[in-house]
Amino acid sequence: MSKSKELSDPVWSRSEHELSILKVRMKNTQLSDEISKLSSENAKLSGQIEILKILLNIKNQRIQKLQKIQNKDFLRIENWKQRAGIAEKNVKQLWKTFSQISLKIKDKTNNLESILDRNYGRFKKLSITISRMNKNELVERLDAKFWKNKAEIRQVYIEKLKNDIEELEKEVLFACGRKTDAILDCMIKHAKREQNWMAKNENLMDQLEMLKIKLYRTRCFLILINLVLICVILKLLW
Repeated sequence: MSKSKELSDPVWSRSEHELSILKVRMKNTQLSDEISKLSSENAKLSGQIEILKILLNIKNQRIQKLQKIQNKDFLRIENWKQRAGIAEKNVKQLWKTFSQISLKIKDKTNNLESILDRNYGRFKKLSITISRMNKNELVERLDAKFWKNKAEIRQVYIEKLKNDIEELEKEVLFACGRKTDAILDCMIKHAKREQNWMAKNENLMDQLEMLKIKLYRTRCFLILINLVLICVILKLLW
């Protein structure tokens, strides 16, 4: 009976309706709080995703740079391989040339040995002739050769000195000519400057004379003005 009364009572039904509305509102606020939390978490996650995207882009750029560096290194390795091949060819060529030069040196050494043998024979002959000759004859021959060589060397040295003196005279004359030309240019410039200064001084003197005349005129004009003023003042006083 009490339940039926409560249901039949309009006040009771209104309060129950308000309670249900309050419960729905509480649930809505809870849901809105959860939605705001989820949205904030979603924003954080989106920010983290953006950061991860930026990091991935940076890593991709680094990977591309590393790939470029690897390509450059690969090209360098290929160039070094080519250079190594060229160096091997050059070494082989140098070895061939060295072997050829060594053969030529051997031939030349053989020729030198034969020449030395000949010179040794000549030296023996000369030693025999010297042993047969007197010491005075040897001294005379050596002295004659010495004075002859000395005269030739002196003549060559004198010719060289003459040539050097002629070249020095030419250089001195050329330098003196340059200096005299420079001095004449300086004198001409100085004379032109003096002429310009004289002309400027004449202009300044003319300007000073004109200024003196103007000052004299202004003084006369001021004296007349003072006389007129004195006359006016005297008339006013009288």
